[in-house]
Amino acid sequence: MKTRAQSAVRDDPRRSEAGNPLQGPRLVARALLHRIHQEIAEDGRFRMIDLLAALGAIGGFSCVIAALDVAEAGQCRDGADLVIVETRDGSRYYAGNLPNAFSAGRP
Repeated sequence: MKTRAQSAVRDDPRRSEAGNPLQGPRLVARALLHRIHQEIAEDGRFRMIDLLAALGAIGGFSCVIAALDVAEAGQCRDGADLVIVETRDGSRYYAGNLPNAFSAGRP
């Protein structure tokens, strides 16, 4: 049985992106919402707070990924743009002006 997201994809969604650049992000959004609903639903229903928490986490992760892309391209202005802290157990934490700017919508 196909999911709604799978049935929305014909062959290659990138083919028609040239005419509609928002098609890819819309497809991802539909698939993401469907997956989140599957993961957090209880008895076919989910709490709005759980959905908002999941979307907030995805948004924050996206801001960090965008900041890492900028840093990789060598476009950071100073050490405060992206701060990476690695703990003794190998965990990494990301902070700084750049991820915050993406979060606020002002890259």
